[in-house]
Amino acid sequence: MKVRQSTLGSADKCLRALQYDLENPVYHGGSTRALGTAFHHGLETFYQPGGMYIPMADLLLEAEAEFDRCVSMEPSHESEKTKTAGEFRWDENVPDSSTAYELLAVMIPAYVTEHAWPIDHDWAVSSGSYPKEGHFGVLGTEMSFNLPFFDKHTSNGSMDLTLVDHLGWIVGVDFKTAGRMWPKGKEHPRKQNQAPWYVRALQELYPDAPGYRFVFDIITLKGKFERRIADPSQGHIDAVERKAIQVVSLYEGMRASGLDLPANPANTLCNPKWCDHWDVCEYGAALDS
Repeated sequence: MKVRQSTLGSADKCLRALQYDLENPVYHGGSTRALGTAFHHGLETFYQPGGMYIPMADLLLEAEAEFDRCVSMEPSHESEKTKTAGEFRWDENVPDSSTAYELLAVMIPAYVTEHAWPIDHDWAVSSGSYPKEGHFGVLGTEMSFNLPFFDKHTSNGSMDLTLVDHLGWIVGVDFKTAGRMWPKGKEHPRKQNQAPWYVRALQELYPDAPGYRFVFDIITLKGKFERRIADPSQGHIDAVERKAIQVVSLYEGMRASGLDLPANPANTLCNPKWCDHWDVCEYGAALDS
């Protein structure tokens, strides 16, 4: 099994949803998710070599093209019952492409001009040194990892931005778009899996680094920005690793016995807006009449 931080997130919300994710995966896209993908693409383009020299108008065109690609190509709103793709879902806050373009024209310039990480563009990985003080070197954008975990399972994920500072510390960055700013403490590594799961990967990918950090770069649809530091301790990392082993073992053990994993209909996310499996889950639409 490929174990991702999203695997653990699904287990946290509802074990039956995790089962559906693993056995009957579908992707219900929509304009909000497409907007987030387009924003990510714009920033990844900016942080690539030479990206800082791309005119803002061209950077926005890149993001708009990515949004259009999502609209035209993603298997959005696929039906689990028929396995056929339905029409693209336009969400209330992004009702059309023009609105998406307007939001990108607020979010991307706000990030790039005011909140971008200071990059040492003269530094290269092959230099054998670290970036100059007060600056960072880019190790990669959208950097995927596929690492041994336990038994036959692997640890998987994709880092939006990976940096190194002047002391050699490795910094993982995840871009987040949000309708409103996160509540206080949401980034804490005890409360979410991503920071400890990704820092665990950084420890394996860069074993000689003197230290590791993880940061959430969060921007709202109105361009409000916050950088939340979520540095996990080794205790947080070990705890998430134990949880991952427990989740995988529970899933394999119950399914080997012919049992379904339990659902969690008491969860506030158990509704058609937040659950991709609402239509087919016996605890979802079937019991909602």
